[in-house]
Amino acid sequence: MEVNEESLYRAVGESIRRRREEMQMTQSRLGAEAGVLRTSVTNIEAGRQRPPLHLLFKICAALGVETSTLIPDNAEVIRPDAVQVEVDGEVRLIPPKAAEALERLRSSGFEGKSGE
Repeated sequence: MEVNEESLYRAVGESIRRRREEMQMTQSRLGAEAGVLRTSVTNIEAGRQRPPLHLLFKICAALGVETSTLIPDNAEVIRPDAVQVEVDGEVRLIPPKAAEALERLRSSGFEGKSGE
């Protein structure tokens, strides 16, 4: 199984942003309380910056929540080793990244029929 790190950090950032807004706290204030710059808070909330564990605990303390409330469930971020897709009428197991690429091709209109 593979952890979808992009989804993980985006979900954590969204949880931080929601809680901060519930508390009517600015990014600057959260940054000051957690010991980071406002721009770091902006990037963490957008999922672009990956906070180390100790910083996540500082952010949670500033927001008055337990870390577990900001972490998504396994099902939200863990990808299976293989996914089922239908290819030429046959169901096959392929890696998740290959399935994503195949879906992009299909949605772009590529049919992949040989001999045409």
